[in-house]
Amino acid sequence: MRPRTTFNTLKRLAAAEAMRLTRRPERNRRRFFAGQRGLRMLVFHQVFPEYRRHFEQLIEWCQATFDMAGPHDVDALHDGTFTVGKRDKLLVTFDDGFANNFDVGCWLARRGIHATFFVIPSYLGRTTAEFLEFHRGQSVDAFPMGHRAPHQPCRGMTRDHVRELRDLGHRIAAHNYAHRDLGRLDGGDDLAYEIGRSIDEVSELVGTPCRDFAIGFGGTEHVTAAALELLHQRGQRIYFGVRGINASGSTPTLLLRDMISPSWPLSFARQVALGGLDDRACGDRAQLAEWSEPLPGQQLG
Repeated sequence: MRPRTTFNTLKRLAAAEAMRLTRRPERNRRRFFAGQRGLRMLVFHQVFPEYRRHFEQLIEWCQATFDMAGPHDVDALHDGTFTVGKRDKLLVTFDDGFANNFDVGCWLARRGIHATFFVIPSYLGRTTAEFLEFHRGQSVDAFPMGHRAPHQPCRGMTRDHVRELRDLGHRIAAHNYAHRDLGRLDGGDDLAYEIGRSIDEVSELVGTPCRDFAIGFGGTEHVTAAALELLHQRGQRIYFGVRGINASGSTPTLLLRDMISPSWPLSFARQVALGGLDDRACGDRAQLAEWSEPLPGQQLG
């Protein structure tokens, strides 16, 4: 199926050309990150068949434009040993654990790229309807996964698929257990359900302690101080969906990622990956800086 041209597509094409002509990614780097280089992270969700080639073309461009990172580069950021050459490093990540992520993960591994998959353990092996019913049985109103794509059947990967991705060198990490908004949950039982249960089940699934957790919905409004405290108590590196470069000695230990979609025109997705929308996340980055210390290490200009 050929992707449709919509009004939003035309707007993104125009925005991409404007960002290119004004060199907005370079200006944003100088303005917000003092020209530093560091680690960029892209976060994908579903990769539908009609956009699979778009995804592959974007990744091929990333390989030519960035030094491709692996999950170990986040470890290095947090222990102060991160290094970067003349180009930014780039890590590919996925949220939720949708079934169509499995084939994409295999394709990435064949290209020598290792990604991080933030999976919802309760979604694995289930359709969205089964996922919702499972949580209703726990008296929990879960988020309807895949609600923005009603034309496509949505389900989670199988647990065997997750273990196969692990064996291919990808990292398996945790995501909100029922994908409820942590910013609206204050009770200890609710937070334990969304955070603790997810961490425990991912750890059991992959056979090693889970140390990485992505905040559902991504923004600073989608988490509370109590949720952050529990995540820190559980020893988690915490990933947001806030745009920007993760730079040693400068940006917060609460990690920045760029939300991106294979359905976008390639020219627009490339400008986003370069930092063309970093100016739109100033407030969220400032909030993350208030909540955490800078990453360790020396600034890398």
